[in-house]
Amino acid sequence: AVYLVSNISIIRIFIERVNDVYGLNTNNYYLIMMIIGIYLKPVIFIIETASNYISRRNEYEADYNAIKNGYGKELIKTFKDLSSDELVDVYPDQLVEILKFNHPGMYNRIKFILKKDKELNEKNNIG
Repeated sequence: AVYLVSNISIIRIFIERVNDVYGLNTNNYYLIMMIIGIYLKPVIFIIETASNYISRRNEYEADYNAIKNGYGKELIKTFKDLSSDELVDVYPDQLVEILKFNHPGMYNRIKFILKKDKELNEKNNIG
């Protein structure tokens, strides 16, 4: 965006080409914004996917901190209570979760909590 603002000639050329393609005599800014939106869709998709990944990773980190503080079983109970109304997709397809969800699915979170809780218990029993 900063590059385009500092090089306004690129924007003018783009507007002229849009007007030529659609045979317009005046600028139709709605059409121009629609076309820009179409061009930006892949970039936005990549940014959203990366943002969702970071958010899911942070949720796992928060869950791990709760487990370390001894709240693993309470967290599982809370997740089960939240998913009891059937408005939550408890076990989404892995690809859908990666591309669209900014929180891990309930099944994956509970599985993670049980695994980390078991690891911490084994570590405490050994040490």
